[in-house]
Amino acid sequence: MKRLGIALAIVSAILVIGGLSFMSYSAYLSYATAKSPTPAPSKYDVGPPDAQEMLELVNAERAKANVPALTYSKPIETVAQMKTDDFHLRDYYSHEIKGQADGYWLTPEMKAIAQPLCNSYAENLTSAATSRETVTRWMNSTAHREAILDPTYITTGFGISEGKGDWYYVSEHFCVAK
Repeated sequence: MKRLGIALAIVSAILVIGGLSFMSYSAYLSYATAKSPTPAPSKYDVGPPDAQEMLELVNAERAKANVPALTYSKPIETVAQMKTDDFHLRDYYSHEIKGQADGYWLTPEMKAIAQPLCNSYAENLTSAATSRETVTRWMNSTAHREAILDPTYITTGFGISEGKGDWYYVSEHFCVAK
């Protein structure tokens, strides 16, 4: 009987140790095969483009070039939004206003808002799905990059309007203040 008790104790010990080893191995497999969580995308990489986000990205580019940050202007934003809405409503994409033979890129209504504030202005246009994509496209274009980094421009405003699919018309207007 004593031998039977010892045999049962040995078998029980083997089962317990084997079970623990199996549990540890199962835990290891679970850990080893688990996918690490995908980091959340940056706010700059989630659409649609956002004026505050684009201002942050543009000013980061200006800081890299030792150019003072742009300040945001609601009236300049209004002009940029009017232009961007015009793209959307009249289905064109150009610095020049559709249907104006004189080549102007601001309507008389837009000029009435901008001229009291600005000696001169400039405009960046693109179509993009996110804030980062917008600024990246501009920085990859010589003329657009030069406008972003031009220290004579001190104020800006953005216009954003729905495009086709998941992209948007985006314009940035710059102002050399009076």
